[in-house]
Amino acid sequence: VESYKTVDGRGRDITVDGTWRLEDVHDLIVSDLTLTRSIREGEQSCEQDGDVIDIRGTGGPSPSDFSSHDIWLHHIAFRDGGDGLLDIRGGTNITVSWSHFADHKKVSLAWQDTDGRATPGMHVTWHHNHFDHTTVRNPRFHYGRAHYVNNFVDEWWQSGAASYDEAQFYSEANIYL
Repeated sequence: VESYKTVDGRGRDITVDGTWRLEDVHDLIVSDLTLTRSIREGEQSCEQDGDVIDIRGTGGPSPSDFSSHDIWLHHIAFRDGGDGLLDIRGGTNITVSWSHFADHKKVSLAWQDTDGRATPGMHVTWHHNHFDHTTVRNPRFHYGRAHYVNNFVDEWWQSGAASYDEAQFYSEANIYL
């Protein structure tokens, strides 16, 4: 997927099986899809290679330092992922909205950039998402600023949302069952 693109599955029943690696992209909208990473020979559930969506790039102390930015993931059904369902490593100004993360061990990790550097300029918003029968990383956020609002975390096991490494995590009106 390249920059300045919209992938819109509204009104269709579209399932994509594999890992979407979004590296050094910007101005991207992905909407109304089911995304999965099926088990391949020799793999076990929730431990496949890769993630369902893997956002990669370089980052730094300011949002303008990021090579991956301005990404909107809307109305996505994340299923049967690889290592995780959504990893953000070097992206900013990302919104994840009205999406369904289901039946998985590790949901979403946002932390260092591709080169392993801290990303204090990372800004991510999660709103109106359903985290359904998940274990950890609902999401797990490091370094930058997160806005986590009106999400439903349904039957989670080890941890709900979490922040580390001096992250500013603004949480409001979420429900944990």
